[in-house]
Amino acid sequence: LIEKFRFGGPLNYYLILIILLPVNFIANISGISLTLSTVLVFSRAVLNIAASTLAIIYLLKINTVVNENKSEYSNYALALLFMMNPYFYGQARIWYPDSYLYIFTILATYYLILIYKKIDYSRNVYLLFFVLALGTSVKLTFFYFGIIVFIFFIYELFFNKRNIFWLLIKSFLLYLSLFIVLNFSSFINYQEFLKDLVFMQGHYGVSELSNVSNGFI
Repeated sequence: LIEKFRFGGPLNYYLILIILLPVNFIANISGISLTLSTVLVFSRAVLNIAASTLAIIYLLKINTVVNENKSEYSNYALALLFMMNPYFYGQARIWYPDSYLYIFTILATYYLILIYKKIDYSRNVYLLFFVLALGTSVKLTFFYFGIIVFIFFIYELFFNKRNIFWLLIKSFLLYLSLFIVLNFSSFINYQEFLKDLVFMQGHYGVSELSNVSNGFI
């Protein structure tokens, strides 16, 4: 079962793993082995039901915070636009790290808006860094969203003169601790991790994009 997870990306989909492990145990007792198709179909179901539901809930929360005078139909329109989004349909077809990033992007945006509006400031800073840790644990490229967060807090510190230095230090330690716990296998097997990272960079990195673009010139 663990090996089958390699087809879906990193081994950090704990929710799916926790649910499937007892099922796999019962199946093994019965002399049945879960097939790759079973794992992938189940994972897509979790993605489509749980992830999309969570995304819609927090999109509506964002709409409520941003649009104080919103129309009574705006939530329905926003949910409909999300469901008709070609990107969502594209990601729902597969089980891959990218499929989860839109959820963490929506969550991080929600908490960033609350912080900007000074709503429960400290609590939402902690929650923001918590979400960043989850996002970067799923895929390292989510770090780029962290750059936006970094710029925002630089503005808060030096332009808005907010006394949040120690709050940011504690939030970063929370981020770092959670990131290490969620990715302990990568730190233990760091040589294999670095080898795979170099492979991914070589096959899906900037150099490959350059080769593709040169092919069209």
